[in-house]
Amino acid sequence: MDVVGSLAVASSLVVALIGLPSQIIQNWQMKRVCISRTLVFSVFCGYILWTIHGWNQSDWYLLAGQIPGSAFGAIIIGQIYYYQYRYKRKCAIVVSEEKKEKAENPPRTSS
Repeated sequence: MDVVGSLAVASSLVVALIGLPSQIIQNWQMKRVCISRTLVFSVFCGYILWTIHGWNQSDWYLLAGQIPGSAFGAIIIGQIYYYQYRYKRKCAIVVSEEKKEKAENPPRTSS
């Protein structure tokens, strides 16, 4: 087994099996997607194109590393449309409880 090929598969799997699923879970918990759509679509297209290339070249290193990324990328794209159009939710800035309390109860000034 080629060392560089093994390292490439391992690094791709780390991103595909740790990074993307954690984003999917966060989206599901928040019921909205707070990540750039351009980034998601470009990553998804990259995974798909590398998967097709790996299939055409019969390169199992590429296929093993890219198929999970393609699948998880498709799930995130599905979440974007589901949460945006079903719930009409877009990403909002998360405000800490302390800042939220100050905004709701501004300090009173004596006149």
